[in-house]
Amino acid sequence: MMNKGKRQILIAVIALVMVIALILSACAQPSPTPTEKPPIPIGFAASVTGPAATMGVPMINAAEDWVHKVNESGGIEGHPVELTWYDDAYDAAKMASNYKRLRDEGNLLIVCMGSKPASVLRPLADSDGIPIVSIYYAPTNICPPGHLYCAHACYSDGFGVLANWIMESWEESRPPRIVLHGQDNPIGWSTVQASWALAEQIGVEVISEEFHELETISEVASLTRIKGMNPDFLYITSMVQSGAIIIKDATRVGLSDVCTIVVNEAASWEQLIELSGTEVAEGVYGQNVVVPWGTDVPGMKEMLEWNQKYSKQVSSNQYTMTWAAFLGIEEALKQAVRNVGYDSLTPQTVEEQGIQKVKDFDTGGISGKIDWTDDYDRRGAKVMLMLQIQDGKWVAVSDWTDCPVVHYEEYEWFGK
Repeated sequence: MMNKGKRQILIAVIALVMVIALILSACAQPSPTPTEKPPIPIGFAASVTGPAATMGVPMINAAEDWVHKVNESGGIEGHPVELTWYDDAYDAAKMASNYKRLRDEGNLLIVCMGSKPASVLRPLADSDGIPIVSIYYAPTNICPPGHLYCAHACYSDGFGVLANWIMESWEESRPPRIVLHGQDNPIGWSTVQASWALAEQIGVEVISEEFHELETISEVASLTRIKGMNPDFLYITSMVQSGAIIIKDATRVGLSDVCTIVVNEAASWEQLIELSGTEVAEGVYGQNVVVPWGTDVPGMKEMLEWNQKYSKQVSSNQYTMTWAAFLGIEEALKQAVRNVGYDSLTPQTVEEQGIQKVKDFDTGGISGKIDWTDDYDRRGAKVMLMLQIQDGKWVAVSDWTDCPVVHYEEYEWFGK
């Protein structure tokens, strides 16, 4: 039997252990945090599988890295962003169903990749009054204006920038002769429409309009035919895989020896050099609405910090374009919360008191300034760079060049 003295000692020890346990338990508790404000939901209709996956994957990586940046930096006026995205595999039916899903889930705005999803989503968005922000676009997506906005200049703008750039140094008495070689989709069609609107006005001559499929494996026949036309410039409006095939085939038939090859912004990224081969790609010109990867500007430094912290996406223009677009969206959401308050956020107020209030927003030099205040022009940044592949890298060979506004809907042929 335990005597009284030992019992008292045991009780004291047990009490001490309990006190220590309570202290340690209290120390282990996280510091109190303020009650988290409700989120701001936005959606993304993306293609991370299918023929446009090489564009869609870096776009989603950029979007998710941006969400980390916003939420780890205090959110939008204290509200975290909640991003939901669904893969459509670049299929029009899935694009429509995913849009409806994102709409029904209460997203305040929806982002899409480019002209094909924009063509599918815009009629739906116009009917529902939900703002769409597209990374790429075609003229039919924004003319006349509706509820679809674009972050940058795009396919059709590239023709005007190229034509003006050519004329700056053209010395012959005849007009420069250009052949267009575009994808048989809105990427290629919009360039042709731009040439109809601008070629004569600028002073260039388009001598042929050629088209290729997104998944083409050879363009030797079309390029052999084009070589016989004696063009001064071949303007390839495509995506990176098909663009690389055309560049290699142009070298194979000797076309690259007799004319200057230019690719549009959808193909002017680092993978084009890899797929074409460094020697074949050397000297090819390109265009872009963002600066080359790694350019020494403040916005690029911030982007790469978040990139390395999370997705670690390798060099990609689509990533940079999407990052810049989401910076503009971030500013729009801030404007909307400040102007109407969180409780009054709706797709309409986000559009009218957010997107349409973004004026001369600086992305830190990675793109032109984003401005959605114009009642007609739905483009955010309205400038483009001319680039060239030099020593295996894209290098800017022009300053930011303004892209003129074209009222396409005023032409009889538009939309036909």
